[in-house]
Amino acid sequence: MEKLIDRSNLCLVQSSFLLKIGPCPPQRDKKDLTYAIGSAFGGIISLEIIGEFCHIKVDLDVQKPLRRGIFILASTEEKSWISFKYENLPSFCFGCGHMGHRIKDCNDTLNESKELSKDNLPFSLALKVESNLIEYAARSYHEEIDATTLLLREI
Repeated sequence: MEKLIDRSNLCLVQSSFLLKIGPCPPQRDKKDLTYAIGSAFGGIISLEIIGEFCHIKVDLDVQKPLRRGIFILASTEEKSWISFKYENLPSFCFGCGHMGHRIKDCNDTLNESKELSKDNLPFSLALKVESNLIEYAARSYHEEIDATTLLLREI
């Protein structure tokens, strides 16, 4: 007979997330770069390259801090920083980078650090991809106005 598991004993370990990477250095092959970055996350589920940005879907260990980016060698001795942005990222701590709690509830961040201004914390909203919904809502709003104007002209 199967033993039932109490919900309070369940813990989310992995979840799929879309990462927006870039802008990527023009001298680097974007496909190779995304595969190298994806391997740091344990592999790529899907990949899309749009201009100077790459979008990859990865399984993320949600019990580890978010990665802000990665340094790559752009030339023989020059390092270049490639930043990561996460789509549909839930709440996360600006102090420790873990998902599921905010800095005021963080047990890993020192109390002195909790009082720092948001500009001085190690993690920020810069990890979130800008929402397309705002653009969509604005576009829909203007389309509705145009449609209303059209109707008013016809009457």
